Amino acid sequence: MVVAADLGAPDAGERIDRAAGLPLVRGVRHLLQDLPPERLAAPALRKGLAEVARAGLVFDACVRWPQLDDLDRLLADSCDGITVLDHLGKPPVDEGLRSDAGQAWLTALRRLARHERLTVKLSGLPAEASDAGTLHRHGPDLLRAALDLFGPERCLLGGDWPVSTGIDGRTTTGAWFGLVRDVVGPYDWPQVAAGTARRVYGIRD
Repeated sequence: MVVAADLGAPDAGERIDRAAGLPLVRGVRHLLQDLPPERLAAPALRKGLAEVARAGLVFDACVRWPQLDDLDRLLADSCDGITVLDHLGKPPVDEGLRSDAGQAWLTALRRLARHERLTVKLSGLPAEASDAGTLHRHGPDLLRAALDLFGPERCLLGGDWPVSTGIDGRTTTGAWFGLVRDVVGPYDWPQVAAGTARRVYGIRD
Protein backbone atom coordinates (compact mmCIF):
# COMPACT_ATOMS: atom_id res chain seq x y z
CA MET A 1 0.00 0.00 0.00
CA VAL A 2 1.01 3.59 -0.71
CA VAL A 3 -0.95 5.78 1.69
CA ALA A 4 -1.92 9.45 1.45
CA ALA A 5 -0.27 11.82 3.90
CA ASP A 6 0.08 15.58 4.23
CA LEU A 7 3.86 15.91 4.40
CA GLY A 8 3.59 19.58 5.30
CA ALA A 9 1.48 18.97 8.41
CA PRO A 10 3.01 19.83 11.81
CA ASP A 11 2.59 16.20 12.91
CA ALA A 12 3.76 14.68 9.62
CA GLY A 13 6.54 12.74 11.32
CA GLU A 14 4.11 11.07 13.71
CA ARG A 15 1.70 10.19 10.90
CA ILE A 16 4.51 8.71 8.82
CA ASP A 17 5.74 6.64 11.76
CA ARG A 18 2.24 5.24 12.30
CA ALA A 19 1.96 4.38 8.61
CA ALA A 20 5.39 2.72 8.61
CA GLY A 21 4.22 0.48 11.46
CA LEU A 22 1.44 -1.04 9.34
CA PRO A 23 2.55 -4.30 7.72
CA LEU A 24 1.27 -3.60 4.18
CA VAL A 25 2.43 0.00 3.86
CA ARG A 26 5.44 0.56 1.60
CA GLY A 27 5.12 4.20 0.63
CA VAL A 28 3.54 7.62 1.07
CA ARG A 29 1.98 9.98 -1.45
CA HIS A 30 1.31 13.68 -0.97
CA LEU A 31 -0.57 14.76 -4.11
CA LEU A 32 1.57 17.52 -5.63
CA GLN A 33 -0.16 18.01 -8.97
CA ASP A 34 -1.41 21.57 -9.61
CA LEU A 35 0.27 22.98 -6.48
CA PRO A 36 2.00 26.33 -7.15
CA PRO A 37 5.82 26.34 -7.22
CA GLU A 38 6.08 28.00 -3.83
CA ARG A 39 4.21 25.10 -2.23
CA LEU A 40 6.64 22.59 -3.74
CA ALA A 41 9.53 24.67 -2.42
CA ALA A 42 8.13 24.97 1.12
CA PRO A 43 10.55 23.94 3.91
CA ALA A 44 7.78 21.93 5.58
CA LEU A 45 7.44 19.72 2.50
CA ARG A 46 11.18 19.09 2.37
CA LYS A 47 11.11 18.19 6.06
CA GLY A 48 8.22 15.79 5.44
CA LEU A 49 10.15 14.08 2.65
CA ALA A 50 13.09 13.63 5.00
CA GLU A 51 10.71 11.95 7.46
CA VAL A 52 9.51 9.56 4.75
CA ALA A 53 13.10 8.56 3.99
CA ARG A 54 13.93 8.20 7.70
CA ALA A 55 10.99 5.83 8.12
CA GLY A 56 12.26 3.68 5.26
CA LEU A 57 9.25 4.38 3.04
CA VAL A 58 9.03 5.28 -0.64
CA PHE A 59 7.72 8.68 -1.75
CA ASP A 60 5.29 8.52 -4.68
CA ALA A 61 5.38 11.85 -6.53
CA CYS A 62 2.32 12.73 -8.61
CA VAL A 63 2.81 15.91 -10.66
CA ARG A 64 1.83 17.22 -14.07
CA TRP A 65 4.59 17.61 -16.63
CA PRO A 66 4.97 21.43 -16.26
CA GLN A 67 5.88 20.76 -12.60
CA LEU A 68 8.75 18.37 -13.33
CA ASP A 69 11.42 21.03 -12.87
CA ASP A 70 9.86 21.97 -9.51
CA LEU A 71 10.05 18.31 -8.52
CA ASP A 72 13.68 18.21 -9.65
CA ARG A 73 14.51 21.09 -7.30
CA LEU A 74 12.52 19.55 -4.46
CA LEU A 75 14.40 16.26 -4.70
CA ALA A 76 17.74 18.05 -4.95
CA ASP A 77 17.00 19.93 -1.72
CA SER A 78 15.57 16.98 0.22
CA CYS A 79 16.88 13.89 1.96
CA ASP A 80 18.01 11.31 -0.57
CA GLY A 81 15.16 8.86 -0.15
CA ILE A 82 13.58 6.62 -2.77
CA THR A 83 11.07 8.36 -5.06
CA VAL A 84 8.66 6.96 -7.65
CA LEU A 85 7.43 9.39 -10.31
CA ASP A 86 3.81 8.44 -10.94
CA HIS A 87 2.30 8.30 -14.44
CA LEU A 88 5.52 9.34 -16.27
CA GLY A 89 4.95 12.84 -14.92
CA LYS A 90 1.62 13.08 -16.78
CA PRO A 91 3.09 13.97 -20.20
CA PRO A 92 1.16 15.77 -22.97
CA VAL A 93 -0.25 12.65 -24.62
CA ASP A 94 -2.53 14.46 -27.04
CA GLU A 95 0.34 16.58 -28.40
CA GLY A 96 2.81 13.68 -28.56
CA LEU A 97 6.54 13.43 -28.02
CA ARG A 98 7.52 15.37 -31.17
CA SER A 99 5.51 18.46 -30.20
CA ASP A 100 7.02 21.43 -28.33
CA ALA A 101 5.24 20.30 -25.19
CA GLY A 102 6.46 16.74 -25.66
CA GLN A 103 10.05 17.89 -26.06
CA ALA A 104 9.74 20.08 -22.95
CA TRP A 105 8.49 17.03 -21.01
CA LEU A 106 11.41 14.98 -22.31
CA THR A 107 13.97 17.63 -21.35
CA ALA A 108 12.58 17.86 -17.83
CA LEU A 109 12.44 14.07 -17.53
CA ARG A 110 16.07 13.86 -18.61
CA ARG A 111 17.02 16.17 -15.74
CA LEU A 112 15.04 14.04 -13.29
CA ALA A 113 16.76 10.88 -14.48
CA ARG A 114 19.97 12.17 -12.88
CA HIS A 115 18.44 11.38 -9.47
CA GLU A 116 19.70 7.82 -9.10
CA ARG A 117 17.10 6.88 -6.46
CA LEU A 118 14.20 7.97 -8.66
CA THR A 119 12.17 5.43 -10.63
CA VAL A 120 9.30 6.08 -13.02
CA LYS A 121 5.92 4.38 -13.04
CA LEU A 122 4.62 3.48 -16.50
CA SER A 123 0.99 4.32 -15.81
CA GLY A 124 -1.64 7.00 -16.16
CA LEU A 125 -1.40 7.76 -19.87
CA PRO A 126 -4.99 6.70 -20.67
CA ALA A 127 -6.26 9.39 -18.29
CA GLU A 128 -4.16 12.03 -20.09
CA ALA A 129 -5.36 11.09 -23.59
CA SER A 130 -8.51 12.48 -25.15
CA ASP A 131 -9.34 9.14 -26.81
CA ALA A 132 -7.98 5.63 -27.32
CA GLY A 133 -6.70 6.41 -30.82
CA THR A 134 -4.52 9.23 -29.50
CA LEU A 135 -3.23 6.99 -26.70
CA HIS A 136 -2.17 4.27 -29.12
CA ARG A 137 -0.70 6.79 -31.56
CA HIS A 138 1.44 8.74 -29.06
CA GLY A 139 1.70 6.51 -25.99
CA PRO A 140 4.42 4.16 -27.31
CA ASP A 141 6.82 7.02 -28.09
CA LEU A 142 6.39 8.42 -24.57
CA LEU A 143 6.91 5.01 -22.99
CA ARG A 144 10.03 4.34 -25.05
CA ALA A 145 11.45 7.74 -24.12
CA ALA A 146 11.09 6.94 -20.41
CA LEU A 147 12.60 3.48 -20.88
CA ASP A 148 15.56 4.90 -22.78
CA LEU A 149 16.24 7.47 -20.05
CA PHE A 150 15.75 5.29 -16.97
CA GLY A 151 16.31 1.76 -18.23
CA PRO A 152 14.00 -1.14 -17.31
CA GLU A 153 15.60 -1.45 -13.87
CA ARG A 154 14.21 2.01 -13.00
CA CYS A 155 10.78 1.61 -14.65
CA LEU A 156 7.78 -0.20 -13.20
CA LEU A 157 4.34 -1.05 -14.50
CA GLY A 158 1.26 0.58 -12.99
CA GLY A 159 -2.45 0.38 -13.72
CA ASP A 160 -3.82 3.66 -12.28
CA TRP A 161 -7.10 1.90 -11.55
CA PRO A 162 -9.83 3.17 -11.76
CA VAL A 163 -8.78 6.57 -13.13
CA SER A 164 -7.20 5.23 -16.33
CA THR A 165 -9.99 2.81 -17.23
CA GLY A 166 -12.92 3.41 -19.51
CA ILE A 167 -11.42 6.04 -21.83
CA ASP A 168 -14.10 6.48 -24.53
CA GLY A 169 -15.66 3.25 -23.25
CA ARG A 170 -13.00 0.90 -24.63
CA THR A 171 -9.70 1.05 -22.75
CA THR A 172 -9.38 -1.42 -19.90
CA THR A 173 -6.53 -2.13 -17.50
CA GLY A 174 -5.75 -5.26 -19.52
CA ALA A 175 -5.57 -3.25 -22.75
CA TRP A 176 -3.19 -0.77 -21.11
CA PHE A 177 -0.96 -3.56 -19.84
CA GLY A 178 -0.93 -5.02 -23.34
CA LEU A 179 0.14 -1.71 -24.86
CA VAL A 180 2.96 -1.37 -22.32
CA ARG A 181 4.07 -4.96 -22.84
CA ASP A 182 4.32 -4.43 -26.60
CA VAL A 183 6.64 -1.47 -26.00
CA VAL A 184 8.63 -2.96 -23.11
CA GLY A 185 9.12 -6.39 -24.67
CA PRO A 186 12.43 -5.57 -26.44
CA TYR A 187 13.77 -4.09 -23.19
CA ASP A 188 12.98 -6.36 -20.21
CA TRP A 189 9.34 -7.16 -19.56
CA PRO A 190 9.83 -9.28 -16.38
CA GLN A 191 11.86 -6.47 -14.83
CA VAL A 192 9.31 -3.75 -15.62
CA ALA A 193 6.27 -5.93 -14.86
CA ALA A 194 7.48 -7.06 -11.43
CA GLY A 195 11.20 -6.86 -10.69
CA THR A 196 11.53 -3.10 -10.25
CA ALA A 197 8.43 -2.83 -8.07
CA ARG A 198 9.57 -5.69 -5.84
CA ARG A 199 12.93 -4.03 -5.29
CA VAL A 200 11.71 -0.46 -4.85
CA TYR A 201 8.80 -1.27 -2.54
CA GLY A 202 10.55 -4.11 -0.72
CA ILE A 203 8.00 -6.75 -1.71
CA ARG A 204 8.87 -10.31 -0.71
CA ASP A 205 7.06 -13.53 -1.61
